[in-house]
Formats: sequence, C-alpha cells, structure tokens
Amino acid sequence: ARRRQPALRMNDASAGLLIFLGSTALFAYYTVWVLVTPFIEPGHAVLRAFPDRAYAVLVPVYAGVVLLAAVACFLGQVMLSHRARRDDDKRD
Repeated sequence: ARRRQPALRMNDASAGLLIFLGSTALFAYYTVWVLVTPFIEPGHAVLRAFPDRAYAVLVPVYAGVVLLAAVACFLGQVMLSHRARRDDDKRD
C-alpha cells in the first residue's frame, strides 16, 4: 500500500507571521510611495516601481468604502436574523 502524502497545512503561528510580514511590506511600500516619491525627480528609474500618486489616495478611499459596505451588510444580516429569531420566540 502506498502512503498518502499529508496535505500542506500551516499552523496559526506561521499564518500569523505570513500575514504580519505581508502587511508590513505593504505598509512600507505605501509609505515610500506616499512620502518619498514626491521628492524624487520625474523620470527617475525608481518611479517605475510605483503607480501614479493619484492612486495613493484613491486606493485607500476605495478600500474604506468597501470595508464600510461589508460591515454594514454584516450588521444588517445580524439585525435581520435577530429579528426573525425574536419573532419566532414570540409565536411559541
């Protein structure tokens, strides 16, 4: 009988470290993009690693709107399910 290889699994500490390193890298990239690139001369090769600075404002605003919409949908779903449960309790 052939032994089956276990699926590649990650424990919580490894997943947390990966999320931490990824978010730290994104924060560092965004910080350089917003605070350092305005002082670099136009046409410099370093600027090719960064999108237009207008996106430095648009991306966080868009992400915030999406986050607020997700929170509002979640709260609405919780409120509707609580109301339905309360109505079911009244009938009994």
